[in-house]
Amino acid sequence: MNSQKEVDFLCGKCYTPRRDGFDSSESEREGDRLKNKKKIVSLFFLLLLIFSSVLALSSCGQSETNRERLEEALSAKVSEELYTSASYETYTIAYNQAKELLKKENATALELERALEELTEAKKNLVKKADFSQLKLAVESHEKIKESSYTLSSYKAYTEAYEAALLVYNRDSATQGEINAVVIALNNAIKGLILLPDNSSLQELVKEHIEAGGYTSSSYRAYEEAYTLAMTLLQQESPAVSELKVAENRLKQSIAQLVKRGDVSALSSKIEYIQKNLLIADEKGREPRERYASAGYLSLMSLMERAEEYLSTGDISQEELSLFLADLDLACGRLVDLGRLLDVYETASGYAATQSDKVYTESSYNTLSVAMVEAYNFSKKTDVTADEVEGAVKKLESAIEGMERITVHADGEKDKSIGSLTVRVGATSVTVNGYMADYTGFFRKMLSENLDFIYNPVGEGVEFGKGKVKVFLGEKTLRITVTGDLPLFQEDLAAVTFGNLNLGSTEFMVAEEENMGNPTSYESRVLTENGKEYKIAILTYENEDDGLKMTVQYDTIGQYIRSVEFVQTENPAGAVEPTEPTEPTEPAEGL
Repeated sequence: MNSQKEVDFLCGKCYTPRRDGFDSSESEREGDRLKNKKKIVSLFFLLLLIFSSVLALSSCGQSETNRERLEEALSAKVSEELYTSASYETYTIAYNQAKELLKKENATALELERALEELTEAKKNLVKKADFSQLKLAVESHEKIKESSYTLSSYKAYTEAYEAALLVYNRDSATQGEINAVVIALNNAIKGLILLPDNSSLQELVKEHIEAGGYTSSSYRAYEEAYTLAMTLLQQESPAVSELKVAENRLKQSIAQLVKRGDVSALSSKIEYIQKNLLIADEKGREPRERYASAGYLSLMSLMERAEEYLSTGDISQEELSLFLADLDLACGRLVDLGRLLDVYETASGYAATQSDKVYTESSYNTLSVAMVEAYNFSKKTDVTADEVEGAVKKLESAIEGMERITVHADGEKDKSIGSLTVRVGATSVTVNGYMADYTGFFRKMLSENLDFIYNPVGEGVEFGKGKVKVFLGEKTLRITVTGDLPLFQEDLAAVTFGNLNLGSTEFMVAEEENMGNPTSYESRVLTENGKEYKIAILTYENEDDGLKMTVQYDTIGQYIRSVEFVQTENPAGAVEPTEPTEPTEPAEGL
């Protein structure tokens, strides 16, 4: 087996043994290729050697740099007292390990770099200690706070806050938030401590209890309430200072305001005088409640009730007593005696009782009636003055003096007065003075006051009235007519007396349109009045028993009576002439 020969270089040429084992050289081209390959290999190893050297040099330089950086970090050691023990302990371990590593001369750059990173991270993670200064002040103030100086409840709350603060104060790892919270709680508890009060002055006030005798009940009641409050607070274990102060001031004020009772002897004399001279029946037997106006009487009686109470209990101050006596004098002065008014009213009532017999003229009687109404109203008025009563008395007396009897003339004539209207019905004529019948109210007033229309005048008759109401009075004839826009109702006729007949009592009076009765005749016509047409039904009724014929004009559209005419067909019994009246012997019943 042939062994491969080493490569020989001859004359700058490479001799390369053949790979087939022969001694002959390869071709030149092949030799160049092998030569180039060798160069590449050599160059690779050379570059590798250079890189290794550079790397070694670089590592050496980096190691020196990391060492310097680590030494610098170790020289900047932080103070333990600024940080929490746990975080500083981690930092100390990293610091000591880095310090030991520096002692090794052959420490690699990587080891140095890792130690530096650990030391930097430990320093970064150091946790600063919280500020305990405010908590320290609050805790240290505990020695100055004595339990005996404060109320139990407030000191208990303080103790709980102090113990909670002390736990945080003794814990090194306490956070600032925890410290702040317990500081606030402890300070609030200190502010909430309530000092036990000094009640010596209040004790002195309640030492002697004032008895009720000699003082008014209202002032003594205020003292009793203040005294009871003071005793209640003094019996409490830990009353508030403010409450004790209020109780002390209230008790002092109630003592200062105690009012002594007044001398009621003057009041007793005043009551005796009133009872003997004012609250008695008058000469007519009228009791005080009847003889005095109610307002003044009730006011006096109310004061009399209070006076009896004061006399019984003596519970009134001298100042109050003086004011009360003045009130009694005023009440007595305000009593209005109605006795004279009642006396005059009784006299007037006697005159009024005779008017049913037509003794006095209507005008004088009306004046009396008005005065009597006013007098009656004053007698019933709750609050009336003495001047008002005197005025009513004078007016009533004047009305009594003015009462005028009806005059019966020789020819059978007589005068009748209705307010301002005077009607004279004589044998041959009827006269009406001052009559203004231009509205229906006046006519109805005439009828309501029972003005008699006498049927016996002779001649053509007389029509009086103007405006909306007209009355015709002739021989045996009475006709009442209204204009078309003014209804005449049955109640307008009910008070009319024609002869000895009362028209309201006739059995054939018109009631309603559908119940017109049985007329003896009927006629329908159209009337024109003031440019307006009216459909009129004319109905005639006759009553042989009464000897009376009635003719009615009825508005069939408006459904009301326009006129009514009464004619006496036969002479019934004549009207009875009035006789001279006599003065009444007994007065009519009074108020």
